[in-house]
Amino acid sequence: MDNFPINHNDKSIDVEQVPHSGQLPGKLRENPHREFDKTPLKDAYALTDKNGDYVIVTHDSAAELLETKVEKKSKKSLFIGLGATAAGLLVAGGAFFGISAANDTPKSEPVAEAPVDSSEPVETEAPAETPVGFEVAGLPSVAEIEISAEQTNEEIAEDLVNAFSDWSMVGANREMYDLQFEGDNGYLGLSEYVAKVAEVSDPVYEEALFGEKVSDPLFQEVIDFKELQHNQVLMAHYQTYGTQNEAPYFSIEKFVSLQNVVEGDDGTITMYVDTVREDNGDKNIVDGTGTGNHTRANYVISKVDGVVKIVEPPLYVDQ
Repeated sequence: MDNFPINHNDKSIDVEQVPHSGQLPGKLRENPHREFDKTPLKDAYALTDKNGDYVIVTHDSAAELLETKVEKKSKKSLFIGLGATAAGLLVAGGAFFGISAANDTPKSEPVAEAPVDSSEPVETEAPAETPVGFEVAGLPSVAEIEISAEQTNEEIAEDLVNAFSDWSMVGANREMYDLQFEGDNGYLGLSEYVAKVAEVSDPVYEEALFGEKVSDPLFQEVIDFKELQHNQVLMAHYQTYGTQNEAPYFSIEKFVSLQNVVEGDDGTITMYVDTVREDNGDKNIVDGTGTGNHTRANYVISKVDGVVKIVEPPLYVDQ
């Protein structure tokens, strides 16, 4: 597959390579592709354990997960594996490439700071907020993401799969890639810029899919994980513009079938949905090991004011 849609409602977007149009500072003007660092990361995640319980597991090192891949890629490659579950994401660190450190350094010169008097309390500066008016190209509104309850169960299930897939890719487009080199964005490291994009876009999908459950502690793990997945996919996408790649990285989760539906006495509906992941890792320096993986996604929903809301944390089971 040569091109992947950014939004399932807009299949006209083409991700073929075009000359870079950003205004690059200094020596970067000839080659916008960033180098990758070698910072170890804690990278492997899963939403269910072997008993099907809802947990997130973090491995201490990605190296143990990549034993079969170390011999296949040189240190000029970025490894990314989209794991066994629908939300699973592995970005290789260890002795190879992390995504954060070298690209996080601001492009401005360092400024010497005066010594701090330890006898006085130190005030920490709050993180800078995303400026009002920062827009993410291709970001739909909450109303556009919300799923109509006036559909068949199969249509609702397909819309749920598409919404989660689109969330992972929102902001992954040429316009947002170029914007990182413009104005004050040019002084940000890559992860800082990605965080800026996610800060605007993540809450829109969270509100559309989870409604009031956004503030429920039981949902915090899945929200944190979806934000991490979005972050890592954006990092991979922005890092795969340039001559080393035929096309920037894209990933998509596709609806296959609605396997079963269970209606509860409380009015909730549990859907068991077969999905399959595809990506274009064969077109860039990303190792898309998740392509072709089937996953069963379990969604528990309610119909509220004519729209669908997820009322229990989604579960994912490898098939």
